Amino acid sequence: MSKERNNEISIYIHIPFCEQKCNYCAFASFCATTKEIDKYIDLLCSEIEKRKTGRPVRTIYIGGGTPSILAPEQIKKVVDCLYENFNIFDNAEFTIEANPNSISEEKILMWKQLRINRVSVGVQSLKDKNLQKIGRLHNHKMAIEKIKMVRKYFANVSADLIVGLEGETGKDLSRYAKELLDLGVKHISCYLLEVYENTPIFSMIKNKKYKPLTDEETIDAFNKLSNYLVDKGMERYEISNFAYDGFESQHNLNYWKRGDYLGFGLGAHSFEDERRYFNAETISGYEEGKVEEEKLTNTEVMEEMIMLGLRNRQGVNLKDLKKLGYDLTQNEFYKDQIVHRVEKDFVIQTGDPEGTGSGGPSYSAIDKSIEKDSDADKEYSINGEFAKNGYKNNLKHERGVVSMARSDYSSEVIKEGYNSAGSQFFICLKDAPSLNGSYAAFGKVISGME
Repeated sequence: MSKERNNEISIYIHIPFCEQKCNYCAFASFCATTKEIDKYIDLLCSEIEKRKTGRPVRTIYIGGGTPSILAPEQIKKVVDCLYENFNIFDNAEFTIEANPNSISEEKILMWKQLRINRVSVGVQSLKDKNLQKIGRLHNHKMAIEKIKMVRKYFANVSADLIVGLEGETGKDLSRYAKELLDLGVKHISCYLLEVYENTPIFSMIKNKKYKPLTDEETIDAFNKLSNYLVDKGMERYEISNFAYDGFESQHNLNYWKRGDYLGFGLGAHSFEDERRYFNAETISGYEEGKVEEEKLTNTEVMEEMIMLGLRNRQGVNLKDLKKLGYDLTQNEFYKDQIVHRVEKDFVIQTGDPEGTGSGGPSYSAIDKSIEKDSDADKEYSINGEFAKNGYKNNLKHERGVVSMARSDYSSEVIKEGYNSAGSQFFICLKDAPSLNGSYAAFGKVISGME
């Protein structure tokens, strides 16, 4: 299929049903009868038919809730409807989320038949006591058995782990990761425990019946897990996501690159031409076709570009920001606290510093390794100042809230390969996770890259 990449879109399908809602879950999900699920699928297919477009589809992601709760004939109806109404690449990445307790060989065979080629398994933990406390319906043994079953048919398998659960240290998490990697898992998402009001775990913590890790313990556990995964050859390509080369989530990368996507189903979000659309989060509202819309302002677009770029290894293209009227290199704090210190210690400036040439201003990392724990591994606390000019921003993104509202960012420069023009420079900001889901920025700033 010969279509230009910038015309491509991604599709997200939301299946809001679960066998049992987890104690930490604040998403639009609930239990339902077979009849209720069938009715929802009819509504879902109706929405898909009404919103069909000729734009080619590069990735599809079926999330929830628990999509693996659907019977083979139910998931077939949804996918058939997609293929009947959309122009989908033959090699499109096609992911389905699955929980171990609702995986069966019959379902797996149907997924393969439907051209699904990536399975994301919600493991969360391999400690039975914690799994029970957070309301999961599987145990350690079942998780391992079901991943083995999935791996018989799928090469591209991802697994989720939660960091911050009661008593689970970095050593524990690294042991879980080893088990998953030994099974052939190619991608691991490491999410921090987020505690929302009006969830069972919130009440459990309040009543001292559950004790998650402290912020400091969570940071330590996350760092140990991160180091382990990187040591095993995975790349941390986004603040919470690790993958072997070639197994990065292309669907999520499209979100982080601010690519267009269509969301179908209860509470699903869509993004096209700098506009966001939000489906109703109740069945009655969804049935009535209620949709909210917001048009992003120029400032909001810049904020998103910086925040999302700094979440992942793609980084922020300074030329794109400049086109929108903001020159980050002229930010006094950026110049004084980051660029000048980094230039002095680690990098050299190349290209056209005024940005008048075709390549614009650019920076290259000095070709020198930074050994772990060496004197060269310097950190600069910038005390939240990078969040000035509106970048301390809570942003609705996909199904959650991504936040940069953290006051203790720290930065380090690490060695990175150059682009074809030899003009790549980035600042990698160490993550500083906290239990409320706030993160310090992680990523790179690139100037002069197309």
